Amino acid sequence: PKAVQDELNAGGMIMDVGAFNAGWGIEMLARFPKSTGIFLEPSPEKCITIPKSFEASGITNRTDLIPAGLASKTGDAWLVRGADGSWADWLVYEDPGSEKDSVKVPTVNLDDALKGRVPTVIKSNSEGGEYDLVKQLIEKDLKPKMMILMVHPEMGDSVKLMSDLKEA
Repeated sequence: PKAVQDELNAGGMIMDVGAFNAGWGIEMLARFPKSTGIFLEPSPEKCITIPKSFEASGITNRTDLIPAGLASKTGDAWLVRGADGSWADWLVYEDPGSEKDSVKVPTVNLDDALKGRVPTVIKSNSEGGEYDLVKQLIEKDLKPKMMILMVHPEMGDSVKLMSDLKEA
């Protein structure tokens, strides 16, 4: 939408929750050279490669990579490895033990991630992180101009999530 483009052209901010390789956010920052971005990604492996992509794209000075998963509180969780590759990893808050391939990772709440900044656009593809994201956005009365949510119904009540969003 034009209002989103105008704000991004004027220096607005994108937020990519579950950045994976950060491709979407890098493309957005390339299209809107005055914009900035916050990227949240819990995978330690991806957090090694994402800065290399920022550097290769010439956008490092406009990015904030937060190597953590979005959660209701800042702390720790376990990133459980998905059978279909790293794009299918998800967070759990209790140690899954040796029965699951997992790694302990930091988590951050929305306030700590934003540090007072307000995103123009939020994209979330975080295998369940959209539930915490939407809950915290509503609690904080934050209303980005645009949201792109990949909703994972196996991770929560997707009908309620959409209903809460519409009501807010």
